[in-house]
Amino acid sequence: MPYVQLFTGLRGVGTYYTDSSFQQTLAGTVGIDMQFGHFSRPYLDYTHINLAYSEDLISGDQSPFLFDRNVDQQQISAGILQQIYGPFRAGIQTSYNLDTGDPINLDFILEYSRRTYGLVLRFNSTQNSGFVGFRLSNFDYTGNPGPLEGGSRRVVGGVVQ
Repeated sequence: MPYVQLFTGLRGVGTYYTDSSFQQTLAGTVGIDMQFGHFSRPYLDYTHINLAYSEDLISGDQSPFLFDRNVDQQQISAGILQQIYGPFRAGIQTSYNLDTGDPINLDFILEYSRRTYGLVLRFNSTQNSGFVGFRLSNFDYTGNPGPLEGGSRRVVGGVVQ
């Protein structure tokens, strides 16, 4: 179903370390999420686009560990996912540090998507890592299946009676 959605977010994190230091962050996000098409035609009938800006509003002490420091204080992220043919979609998702201009992530995405299941392959060229995912969905059946027919059967000595 086509839509355009504006969104905002607020995220706070506080981390205590054994050397008594405390890293705190409060970040705000604003963005837009859009979907065009119905994913019902054989090709090019679905496009998903996202764009977001995040900034640290409050940033306290730094972590004593270099790998754990909050270094991406202003970032922009964007992505597109496009139906190619049938259930196959391809896309890209990226984010950049606006303070340094360095890429944070760059994901290449290939999906096989059906209504009730899907397979996702992602490759992150920034971190040289990959992901394979399997999705199951729409298990929200709310009807009454009724009683099982035939009633119960007795088993005596491992033999159905």
